Amino acid sequence: MKRVHIVSICGVAMSALAKILKDRGYQVTGSDEDVHPPVTDLLAEYGVPYVVGHRAENLGDPLPDLVVVGNHAAADNPEVLAARQQGLPILSLPQMLHELLADYDPVVVTGTHGKTSTCSLLAWMLTQAGQDPSFMVGGIPRNLGVNTRLGSGRLFLLEGDEYLSAKFDPTPKFLYYRPRIGVVLNVALDHINFFRDQEEYIRAFERFAAIVPTDGLLLAGIDSPNVARVAAAAQSPVETFGFAAGADWQAVNLRLEPERAVFDVWRSGRPHRSDVVIGQPGRYVVLSALVALALAERLGLDPAVVEDSLAHFQGARRRLELRGEVAGVTVVEDFAHHPTQARTSLETAAVRFPGRRLWCVYDLHTFSSRNRRYLPEYAQAFGQAYGVVLPAMHHPEQIPAEQRLSLPELTEAIRATQPNVAYIPDRPQIVPYLAERVQPGDVVLFMSSGGLEDLIEGLLQAL
Repeated sequence: MKRVHIVSICGVAMSALAKILKDRGYQVTGSDEDVHPPVTDLLAEYGVPYVVGHRAENLGDPLPDLVVVGNHAAADNPEVLAARQQGLPILSLPQMLHELLADYDPVVVTGTHGKTSTCSLLAWMLTQAGQDPSFMVGGIPRNLGVNTRLGSGRLFLLEGDEYLSAKFDPTPKFLYYRPRIGVVLNVALDHINFFRDQEEYIRAFERFAAIVPTDGLLLAGIDSPNVARVAAAAQSPVETFGFAAGADWQAVNLRLEPERAVFDVWRSGRPHRSDVVIGQPGRYVVLSALVALALAERLGLDPAVVEDSLAHFQGARRRLELRGEVAGVTVVEDFAHHPTQARTSLETAAVRFPGRRLWCVYDLHTFSSRNRRYLPEYAQAFGQAYGVVLPAMHHPEQIPAEQRLSLPELTEAIRATQPNVAYIPDRPQIVPYLAERVQPGDVVLFMSSGGLEDLIEGLLQAL
């Protein structure tokens, strides 16, 4: 095999795979319709060419030896159809990784929320500890500057997404990843277009827990109610972590500061470490730190190096990332696609910017985020905000009308806890709406799992 063509290459994970394949000596090409930074910048840095749009001729001449297809590619994608007509081998990204991971000891981080921040921390810690890990993160760790790297060590760290592998392969991605060490951060129903209900969703995580080998380890976030059931399916040893009493790795005496969190650790019910510092604000990154401490003990890492890594952790891009400050107004970008994430991001922002008014622009970008099932959760998600702005949905026709959230209805539901909420379907009007209302000292938080770059840059320019 010499050349691999990647369909939907501009996903963060797909761009990481492109880099890994190139580093292993393959010629890599790709295509996508949804192209935007920072992934396009990464592909340029990696020297991986891609074309915008999907056409059969993108396969090239001569044809590639293998086609890898992302789960955003439609079943009637012209490149996929052409590859089938030509008899080319076709794999999903997880199937490709299944082959690559045979040479490593994978550390797979799963959960509905927090995977990217946790993976970013672990990749940074393992690198600082001299493990030279391979990693593939669904974002860009600020400490490392890249979302993937092939190292010389045995460890391969990656996010385990529960979503389907591809339109032609409904297997949850993380079941392909050969976990030697598995992490389950939390389990709260997501991907409603793929899972029928919460029961089916939990079963997917149970299947993941069951494939961790008996000589491996499962780290389970016991604060999440569904995780105890998931952990019970494990054949491997299990260690729990969280704030809850009885966790094997328990954070106590938590002190939240604008730019860091400080806490003590109890191990199996007894004091273990004092004044551990994680260099990011908020309650939820402490759970990532507990995972790091548990993994470090499993691997026998130098405690001083581990604690220094935690203290100097800078987080991941698009996770409460400062985009600019003009006229006393701070503009921040965050990745959010679920009401739980919206709530936790706002809670963390309130810690990061104490006493300041928080404006939130929330984009319902994913299929699941637009489902009316989440209406009660959304109604309670924005209590920390001073003001909320809802743009129009992208391609609302993708979700059936009977399942789709009505944005006027959502606006009224949010108004119960946050009276200052506006649905602005005319996108160009969002920037002047904000620019006329924000005051020095305010923080504007743009939340989207897609891209709000035009609004972010527009507001900075308007200010």
